[in-house]
Amino acid sequence: MKDKCSKIASIVLAALFVLSAAVLVVFFTVGFNETGSVASGIVQWPKFTDLLMYWMYFLVALCLICTIVGAFIAKGAKIDSQMPKAAGVLRGIGSLLFVPLLIAGYFLGSSAPVRTGQGIYDNAFGCVATDALLYTIYALVVVTLLGLILNLTGIFKK
Repeated sequence: MKDKCSKIASIVLAALFVLSAAVLVVFFTVGFNETGSVASGIVQWPKFTDLLMYWMYFLVALCLICTIVGAFIAKGAKIDSQMPKAAGVLRGIGSLLFVPLLIAGYFLGSSAPVRTGQGIYDNAFGCVATDALLYTIYALVVVTLLGLILNLTGIFKK
């Protein structure tokens, strides 16, 4: 059963990689012949920008669905009891790290107006909230990479 599940997962992952590569090739090779007007004038962007954005939305939605379903499956199958204690502790720390990082990011965020393609964005809360979310994402990526490196070194093995 486990071999069959991992084989199916590998096939699905390979298909998602191939589709992602195809979307990126289409996006970068087809051309810049879509024009539009913004506050700063007429601009051109790649023809398949909407395809790339819809593909990203699909991948994010798929990731969220798999995360939620996987959490329910893990609780039902009692997979947590099989997890090494160090990994369980770090997973708990990682999930609790989000809120303090978000709060710290909020206090580090700037409320200075930002120039966009459509003009000046001067909503102070929006600018600070965007900075807070970006800082949180950056910090969590660093924590994730650190966890990946620690896992590859074999620290979490039983």
